[in-house]
Amino acid sequence: MVQGVCYHRARARTMTISQAIQNLGETGPRSNHLFETLVTNVLKTHVEQQKKPFQTEFQHPLAADAFTPEGFDQFAGPTLIKAHFNLTKLPLSLTTNRILKMVQVMNKEQKLDQVLMVSSKKIPDPFKQKFHDSIDKQQLPCKVLLWGPDDLQKIANKHKAEVKVITEKLFPLRLEAAKKPPEKDWKTDRAQRIEQLKSDFAQGNFTLVLGQQVAASAAVPDREALLNTLHVHYLQQQQGKEKVITADNRALLIGKLGAVNEPSTRMVSNYLRQGMRQNHQEQDQKVYFETLTKAIYGEPETATKAPEKDGEKPTKAVKKSQLKPSPLIENIATLCLSKRTGTPVDAVISYNYDDLLEKQLSQHHIAHASLYHGQQAYDPDELPVYHINGFLPEQRDGYEGLDQSALLFCSESQLQRYSDPYHWSNLVQLNNLRDKHCLIIGQDLSDANLRKLLEVSARNTENPQHYTFIPRLTADAFGKARGKAKEGDTETQFLLEWHHTLTEACMSELGVCVIWVEDEKEVAGVLGQIQ
Repeated sequence: MVQGVCYHRARARTMTISQAIQNLGETGPRSNHLFETLVTNVLKTHVEQQKKPFQTEFQHPLAADAFTPEGFDQFAGPTLIKAHFNLTKLPLSLTTNRILKMVQVMNKEQKLDQVLMVSSKKIPDPFKQKFHDSIDKQQLPCKVLLWGPDDLQKIANKHKAEVKVITEKLFPLRLEAAKKPPEKDWKTDRAQRIEQLKSDFAQGNFTLVLGQQVAASAAVPDREALLNTLHVHYLQQQQGKEKVITADNRALLIGKLGAVNEPSTRMVSNYLRQGMRQNHQEQDQKVYFETLTKAIYGEPETATKAPEKDGEKPTKAVKKSQLKPSPLIENIATLCLSKRTGTPVDAVISYNYDDLLEKQLSQHHIAHASLYHGQQAYDPDELPVYHINGFLPEQRDGYEGLDQSALLFCSESQLQRYSDPYHWSNLVQLNNLRDKHCLIIGQDLSDANLRKLLEVSARNTENPQHYTFIPRLTADAFGKARGKAKEGDTETQFLLEWHHTLTEACMSELGVCVIWVEDEKEVAGVLGQIQ
């Protein structure tokens, strides 16, 4: 009796492949990556016990997960292996085209005998027939075979102890697989990702998502600086004419407010902003927008003044601008140009308030429409530029309904938007993240709302379909942050290696592929390669 109880408990602790798959979740890149890890580790155990090689690293970028040069079991000869969380959910034409590309790339190094596709979901017979019909039309020089979870279970049954360890340590194995081998240079890996981005971009169906660093490249103040500008402006109003804050001291105070007691400053600035917005007097509204516009673009141009006395020269029109030319914004606008095959960029989503991109688009004669509230429409031949956080153009006369553009500065406003899934800005973002490739530029993805929308949109994809640029953390910068900088510090190198690995893994689960850069200035050059 005791033996029977012990046997029952032992069986309960042994997880089947189907149970392991259920624990992976239902959809999204995370489920797909974990299933790939499960398949490769189970098959690696099986193949290596047959004293045969099993490879997971390739010289050329492949969409495959593993390669067995000598095959295994009934698969005689070189076999390429690819795991799909749900093969039947993907468009059949997309799947067969990916297989064709894998075979073409791999055959440059070694001729394949077969490709094994492994799905976590049972494959119905009608799908198998359609799949093989589609493969036959491609006239591939090798066989393509399909496996479901039952086929994988047969392999797992031969290695119960090893598979138990694999299922229990699936997440650490996933991270280990995501690590780059020491001999692989990250710049080489980046070059391959840029080539993939260029290939995807050439096919169109892209949305550009622009963050704060895009505006910062032209010296536009960030959100905190704009709030502090409001703060100082109202302090000056309260002083009256007797005590005037000079322009130099005003700039100094704005910077100090951002560095000293920042949380308190933010609350006070938000309070001032809200108080002004709640006052519906036209003059107050005008001052509010003028103050912020000057903070972004500088003082407006002064009119030319005629000489008052004989011999005096006329005063020239002068504008005190703090902005500077931005190669990054220039290259972003160039990406929006129509090509022979059409316009690759369907929309732009901007988290910035300025109209610098619109000015560049006009210089390139690109028809566009600035959209900043939910009641606007645009012509089919116009490029929509959505200003999600509000819009502050330098010249307000050319736009209608700007008062309806809610400028998001404070956390209260953001929480209100997050809580409304049908807000026009949330719908715009979700539709683009779900249906298009997105190239995210100058956005660190720390925005809670954007991350949530990425999580939702990633449920319908197996692999990342978006791209973002992230500056790499260097050993020198990390060493200075720790109070020391040692060349070749093994501890630092270890931490940086895992930092970059974890960052890529987190981004991948949001459906985003990371393109590493040394600093933000390098992004403009990469965009130039894509054009």
